[in-house]
Amino acid sequence: MSDFQRRTLQLARKAPRAFREWARLVRESESVYNNDRVVHCSVKGHEVAARFGEFVRERARGMLLDIGCGPQPVPLYLEGYPLDWIAGVDPIEADHPFEFRRGVCESLPWPDDTFDVVTCATSFDHLVLPHQGAAEVARVLKPGRSFLLWEESLKEAKTYNPHSEKVERVDNYHLYRFSGQMLYEVFGPHFILKDAEGNFGHFVSLKGVR
Repeated sequence: MSDFQRRTLQLARKAPRAFREWARLVRESESVYNNDRVVHCSVKGHEVAARFGEFVRERARGMLLDIGCGPQPVPLYLEGYPLDWIAGVDPIEADHPFEFRRGVCESLPWPDDTFDVVTCATSFDHLVLPHQGAAEVARVLKPGRSFLLWEESLKEAKTYNPHSEKVERVDNYHLYRFSGQMLYEVFGPHFILKDAEGNFGHFVSLKGVR
């Protein structure tokens, strides 16, 4: 059994219904990407991704982990960052010019206190267990370092319970969407807000509280 299979099996055991739907979404997402790459938020042609790149360049220093780096060689928002300082994780296998590990954010395959900065571009609302994912990001970050997050919040977002008897996707790409309250509930135990571009829930710089 590969490391990826072992870690996803652990995830499936914790939230079996949500995991099954998540696995379907991953397969469908890979198919959509292969047919229309601009719909993904990390390729040239996506204006918001370019702005997130500016946000990252102003704040990122040192060893960087990108959560949900996608199947393209280098995400648009990381272009120009030293490749030797980048690591990426994604459930979709792909070739990258930086360190890449196939995996899930809920079980990151790196030791504690590995990275100076973590980035995540619209990928956190694809996690099966977002609370566990936030704890993992905090674990691999060096104490007091930055988590740069691009994530939307929707007032009308429904409550997400990964352990519910019935878990259904809310659209073609997501099991759930974040509300502002859910963002605070997921990240509040591990991070404090440093600064943001726009309202909380768009581009956010969070500082680990350890």
